[in-house]
Amino acid sequence: MNNYEFDKMAISIALAIFAVIFSINIGNLIYYPEIRIEKKGYKVEIATGPEDIKQEEVDETKIDIKALFAQANYTSGESTFKKCAICHTINKGEANKVGPNLWGVVGSKVASKQTFAYSDAMANKGKAGDVWSYQELIAYLKSPKKHVPGTKMAFAGIKVIQDRVDLIEFLRTHDDTPKSRP
Repeated sequence: MNNYEFDKMAISIALAIFAVIFSINIGNLIYYPEIRIEKKGYKVEIATGPEDIKQEEVDETKIDIKALFAQANYTSGESTFKKCAICHTINKGEANKVGPNLWGVVGSKVASKQTFAYSDAMANKGKAGDVWSYQELIAYLKSPKKHVPGTKMAFAGIKVIQDRVDLIEFLRTHDDTPKSRP
């Protein structure tokens, strides 16, 4: 082997090492750029006036139910019911799911479906004579676990009151003799 052969091999090895190091550094520059960020995140505007108050901050014991139901929207309620349909059925005669069938629920006694095994908390509420009135449903649908501690219903609730009213309007019409609006 002469000197030229040794030089060729040494240069080839050096170029290969250089190519590997260059590729790694270019890859790091592409995938891990060192860009300094002066400010992180976005500025969020905070409510300042009465028009900015959120719906859920309203004292719901002092709301005008008649006015809310005058604006109730069946179609929006039907859309909201899709969240409920995971656990409940709505049509007359349909079987219970994880939750009871809701046919005729508005104005009925709490825990009154004989074919459903209610939690102790809900059964006790029914034994106390509670009824699914409009006000009761509005309060319950906001946060079932807070309204009836110990209920099996694992639904977080519907925070916007008009969405709850729309849902109740949808439920109200699913009855042999629908209850009149408040």
